Amino acid sequence: MLKKILVEFIGTFFLVFAVVVNASSNSQFAPFAIAATLCVCIYAGGRISGAHYNPAVSFSLFLRGLVSSKELVFYVLIQMLAAIFASLVGNLLIKIPFYPTPGDSYSMLQIIISELLFTFLLCLVVLNVAAEKSVPSNNYFGLAISLVVLAGAFSVGGISGAVFNPAVGVGPAILPAISGNVAHPFLTAYLITPLVGAAFAALVSKIIND
Repeated sequence: MLKKILVEFIGTFFLVFAVVVNASSNSQFAPFAIAATLCVCIYAGGRISGAHYNPAVSFSLFLRGLVSSKELVFYVLIQMLAAIFASLVGNLLIKIPFYPTPGDSYSMLQIIISELLFTFLLCLVVLNVAAEKSVPSNNYFGLAISLVVLAGAFSVGGISGAVFNPAVGVGPAILPAISGNVAHPFLTAYLITPLVGAAFAALVSKIIND
């Protein structure tokens, strides 16, 4: 279990770190850098921990019976801890506190729909290409999963911030919120919505695979 926790910490750390330092730059290449970071971390840690790096992914695997309740708790705790630590290191480098935010001109409904759709797709891809027993030892799972993040960033990044991951959406905002420096009004979109998307993905995976 210790090996899994260590891998989850490292992978989640670098994913959130990549989000913080790249998204804050407003570069058109930021989605590529973030997706590439996720891709290599998945290939590096997949054989050890499953390379979740995302509480929503862990939750979908738990609902499919592929992760125990004990593992789920440990995974989520270490993912959130890694996200907080990564945001601290990232903010130290860019010197501007960063946490994901949606577009200014969009309603909460639009933000929730965007996050729901691509978190659902992300979890469904994980369940179908990385966890499904009928496709063992494939070599494309890391690329497939990271491409979902890339596609989501270009598709709805301007609407919701393209988070699809409670660790990414909530982790960097926890300490600023505690200190009173930020009022984060989008916990529903970045925490609850991804879990709903994960649950739908688990249901669809069960329907099409069992």
